Formats: sequence, structure tokens, C-alpha cells
Amino acid sequence: QQISAEDISARVRYFGEVEADLILSPDREFRFHSGVPAAG
Repeated sequence: QQISAEDISARVRYFGEVEADLILSPDREFRFHSGVPAAG
């Protein structure tokens, strides 16, 4: 926000939601910071 002349809070919130979904959703392939391992 210090660099942009426009309000970027909506984009920051969007990427926070996307990141939270990736962290909390099941993931068949383990990766650093990936979601909960999927069964099977």
C-alpha cells in the first residue's frame, strides 16, 4: 500500500483467502505449506 496510489486492500484480502484455501484444503501431494494430506 505504501507504493500504490490505489487501495489494494481488496486484492490483499483476495490472495489471503486463496492462500487460506490452499493451506486448509486436502492435497494428494505433500508440499511445504500444502494442505491437509488427502486419504489414499
